[in-house]
Amino acid sequence: MKSNFSSASDERLSVFINNLFVSAPACDKTVEVKTEILQNLTDKYNDLLKEGKTEDEAFNIAVGSLGDITPIIDELRIEYGNPQPSDGESYSGYIDGLKQKSALVISLAIMMYIASPVPYIFLRNKIGIIGTFVMVAVATGMLIYNKMTKPHELIRYENEKRNLKRAKRKNKIRQYKDIFIATLWVSIIPIYFIISFITHAWAITWIVFFVAVIITIWVEM
Repeated sequence: MKSNFSSASDERLSVFINNLFVSAPACDKTVEVKTEILQNLTDKYNDLLKEGKTEDEAFNIAVGSLGDITPIIDELRIEYGNPQPSDGESYSGYIDGLKQKSALVISLAIMMYIASPVPYIFLRNKIGIIGTFVMVAVATGMLIYNKMTKPHELIRYENEKRNLKRAKRKNKIRQYKDIFIATLWVSIIPIYFIISFITHAWAITWIVFFVAVIITIWVEM
């Protein structure tokens, strides 16, 4: 059975967009453009599924309709600058390198925290206590240093990932709301007639439509 809201296909669209913009500058405008394009592709993809297309057909048609986005990326580069990878290195490789360096510092700091009781355990004297505090202080200093010196490109990349996840989450919530509202209004007419025939209170049972409107407004908020 086909699903109109396949999380796997949503992920495919997100990966597709991320790959298209891998050479774009890491900035808020890039995130905004990517989010808008992803939303448009997702809407088109869902519309195609409703028309009876398979998930693969809907995906291929949706991404095929996007066209060439090179001018958009070039405009972003001109206005917001280029990323700073070394010669011959891709932007994704550059970001991966920054992430690995940051992860290494954090890992070493955590190891020092874990090992900090060792001097006191073995020495059982003031020197051991001092050694423990020194290790804790060095580990804390490493974390602070890593935070304070984190490259702007990596910070922007992490913010971009959070924004994309937030956009995907909002899109899913919107889709679930649409399903609920559509189901509500499809059901409200038979509910109205069932209640009316049972109670014979036709002058009162119309209020179910008013209740449906209130529920719709509440869901849309």
